[in-house]
Amino acid sequence: MKKFYVIRSKKEMDVKEKIIKAFSLEEACEMVKEQYVETLLEGEKLYIFPFVNELRYDENNRVVWPAEGEMISIARLE
Repeated sequence: MKKFYVIRSKKEMDVKEKIIKAFSLEEACEMVKEQYVETLLEGEKLYIFPFVNELRYDENNRVVWPAEGEMISIARLE
């Protein structure tokens, strides 16, 4: 199994929601949909991407995304 970050992006900052284990990014996405989509507020997004050694934030408390790899985002638009 692999590890994946789940990041919640709010208006004011990004927050690490959880690290989950799954066999693939797609499976991780399905797990996140089941557990977190209903908790999203208007304008919030969830980002799912493979675990890296150290998650970094910029001066605005936004995640510095890894230079390589895939990511899936889930947003609540209404």
